[in-house]
Amino acid sequence: MDAKRLSQRELADRVGCSQPAISQMLTRECRPQKKTILKLAEALNVQPRDLWPDIEVAEMLDAVASLQSGDYVMSAAEAKAFADTTNKNKPRLPVRSLPPRPQAGTQG
Repeated sequence: MDAKRLSQRELADRVGCSQPAISQMLTRECRPQKKTILKLAEALNVQPRDLWPDIEVAEMLDAVASLQSGDYVMSAAEAKAFADTTNKNKPRLPVRSLPPRPQAGTQG
């Protein structure tokens, strides 16, 4: 921001968020979503990796947050992959039959 001579307010206007949101991102009080990182990079005319070197991590965190909030709609392909993985990783325990119960009036 200093190199581009932008205030937090000007950057917020370019990105489409509030100045307090920019402040929270700068002080690491909140983590920006991937789409926000991309908007910030565009507003500052830099590469997204210059702002967030592990941008793939941001994408994964967004996906986890979306799943937890219930906003996420899984595609048919994702559902199939999830089911396939779940079935492969299901624990397989040996099953053995229990001995028959003694009937009433008999000694065991």
